[in-house]
Amino acid sequence: MDGKPKKSLLTYTTVVRVFFQDNGITIENHKWKKLRRRDFIPKHPRAETRDKKPTIDQLKKILNYMDIKGRAMVLLLLSSGARIGEILQV
Repeated sequence: MDGKPKKSLLTYTTVVRVFFQDNGITIENHKWKKLRRRDFIPKHPRAETRDKKPTIDQLKKILNYMDIKGRAMVLLLLSSGARIGEILQV
């Protein structure tokens, strides 16, 4: 599980715990707490994003398939740094 996002680890351990419960296998709460204390189960997981900045070549390819309105919006987004929701409200 090394390198997995904390939210995924929490989901996996929850699935295992529910599977055990559904099949009549009981694991005491103090054992689950022990796993959490040792940081096998994360305490406060958050979603992780691994965004990559698109290259100029990728942007050119995307723009080739768009109509004039789409191109204008994408170029405005790129040049201003605004979010898409902000541009759509304008």
